[in-house]
Amino acid sequence: MSKLKACFLKALSIGVHPGLDEGKKFAIQVATLDAYWTVVAFVFYILHTYKAGQITLCYFFIGSTLAIFLGIWFIRKHHYDIARPLIHQVGLYAIFVSADALGPESGLEYYYFTSVLVPHITFSLEELWKGAILSATACILLVTQHILGTGLLFSGMVPDPNEKLIAICFVMLFTLSVLTVARWRLLYAQKEITKQQNELIHSSNLVALGEMTGGIAHEINNPLQSLTLQITVLKDKLKGQEVEEHLNSIDETVFKMGKMVQGLKDLSRNDSQDPPESFPFSKVLDDVVAISTERLTHLDIMLSVQGDTSHVVRGHSVQISQVLLNLLNNSTDAIQGLPDRWIWINVQKKSSFLQVSVVDSGRGIKDEIAAKMMNPFFTTKEPSKGTGLGLSISKSIIERNNGSLFYDPAHFNTRFVILLPLV
Repeated sequence: MSKLKACFLKALSIGVHPGLDEGKKFAIQVATLDAYWTVVAFVFYILHTYKAGQITLCYFFIGSTLAIFLGIWFIRKHHYDIARPLIHQVGLYAIFVSADALGPESGLEYYYFTSVLVPHITFSLEELWKGAILSATACILLVTQHILGTGLLFSGMVPDPNEKLIAICFVMLFTLSVLTVARWRLLYAQKEITKQQNELIHSSNLVALGEMTGGIAHEINNPLQSLTLQITVLKDKLKGQEVEEHLNSIDETVFKMGKMVQGLKDLSRNDSQDPPESFPFSKVLDDVVAISTERLTHLDIMLSVQGDTSHVVRGHSVQISQVLLNLLNNSTDAIQGLPDRWIWINVQKKSSFLQVSVVDSGRGIKDEIAAKMMNPFFTTKEPSKGTGLGLSISKSIIERNNGSLFYDPAHFNTRFVILLPLV
């Protein structure tokens, strides 16, 4: 089955190359699919007209088949502006000529449905006028044929009793094929978007880690100096209660260092391919606080955490950590110039969700900014300090973890709220 699918996709993508956008790829693939089905239909009518002694009509179908093959060749050579109108026009006039010779009982009038539908699908919005011209031409031909009747170009021939059923089957199969390709392209585009978002998120983490390198080095250096001092003292006082107190101090310092380093390791890991897991929210919060403490202390920003952080939630812990760290960084950037600087994280259970509020000492966000700040690439920061992807991506991450992220305009201070599903 996989080999058959690979062959089908290869045949469908003969003219597709990486430089095309997704809309153009879809349009080309539908035109290619149209060409293949048209060739199948033409072969059937070549045999049918030859058997019925309609040699002129048989030659017409042979010529139309060659024209379709020419269109496929143009697609292969990336001459899309010639190929797509050629394929659709040849198919359209072949339908008209066939209906003219075989009459309404042949079922060929059903092909007019696809001749109107397909151009609108295959031409992107900026080329919609081409699809409109083809569709209008199909409608005019259909109306003309109904008014003037059949036998205008060729003498009528008696259709096969099963021909109408065959025509209906052709149209149904072709329409289903188009819908299948559309669904496949949509899933592929969604997969690519998710992949790019994950790569961007991971890259953002590395940038954030780079910006924090100075603070991290300082944070690690102080405990190391403390360890060195404690060891020196121990060399002089290896006895009794004093030894125990120094050992406890060393133990606490080493624990602090290990916790901070582990938080960095967890945050820099990409868990997008891992299945969702159940974990206490404290696992996320402790890592983020450990990483942020040095920068907040350096900027004289007070951080406090309130509520029960032991509640168990479900999702991707690394992704949720990234969102929480992004909110903390945003708050830090926003309030570092204020005289009163604090950030408050409140954790509460709300029905079947855990509500995590990140509140800072800022006085809220202007309405015109709040209305746009969740949009991609919107930012109020200087070009060198922000891309505008933080809140947009953070919102999509939380939604992929079956939660929600929103700004609370009713709060006196600046407040963002994360809702995570409880286990």
